[in-house]
Amino acid sequence: DTAGREQYVRCAKALLVGAECDATDPTTPVGLPLEIVLLDDPRQVEETLRAQVLFGGKPLAKARVVAVHRDDPKTLHTLVADDRGQVKLTSPATGDWLLTTLHMVRDEQNADVDWKSYWGSLITAVTRPRSK
Repeated sequence: DTAGREQYVRCAKALLVGAECDATDPTTPVGLPLEIVLLDDPRQVEETLRAQVLFGGKPLAKARVVAVHRDDPKTLHTLVADDRGQVKLTSPATGDWLLTTLHMVRDEQNADVDWKSYWGSLITAVTRPRSK
């Protein structure tokens, strides 16, 4: 019956991919507390774009991920992670995408905080493979 006290942590990531940005594998985690990691190269998407939600470096089952395309911000694609923390965005349009998730945990170690919320996001551009 009392108000909860919350502390939040922002875990934002943007992937810059393209011919001149090939130094980093876009499917490699960077070590954020809450992180959305692509399982597919966003430069080579054909039917689906797969991603995995990690919390503390481990898969986060049942995480809710919302995907939004830059050109259609009113359409929210809600995805729920499987037991491996994985989600699939089927037939994603090319262009810029935002994937976002929220994970809250009880904070037993901080006397000033009841909950700690982790806000994770990933921005990336999706393209199709070049024809050969």
